[in-house]
Amino acid sequence: MLKQVLSSLSLQHGWITRSNSNQPFVLLKLLRHPNAPSGLTATNVTDTSLTLNWDAVSYPEGIQHYEVFRDGEFLDTRVGTSFADSGLTASTDYSYQVKAVANNGAASELSEPLVVTTSAAV
Repeated sequence: MLKQVLSSLSLQHGWITRSNSNQPFVLLKLLRHPNAPSGLTATNVTDTSLTLNWDAVSYPEGIQHYEVFRDGEFLDTRVGTSFADSGLTASTDYSYQVKAVANNGAASELSEPLVVTTSAAV
């Protein structure tokens, strides 16, 4: 029975469909997850702030927003590919990661971490 069911399935435009419409079947949408953001860089690094930048993720369904994390903690969402962080401590290492969230709700893995050290106090 299972072999017959599996042989009647086909993949069309990311949807699993069944060729025999006389039998009940739940239609499933295969969700491919977007790639993790890459190209993380930090600019304008001072003793208390910095700007985090990353490369845009390309995904067929489109990217809705990015989630920014510092030291494993969620900070904020961004529609664009940069994030200004402030209120930091001088001469301190911070680890940043970014996740892409698609318009269909599929989320990427976290990016590779970028460790940034703030400047010494002025």
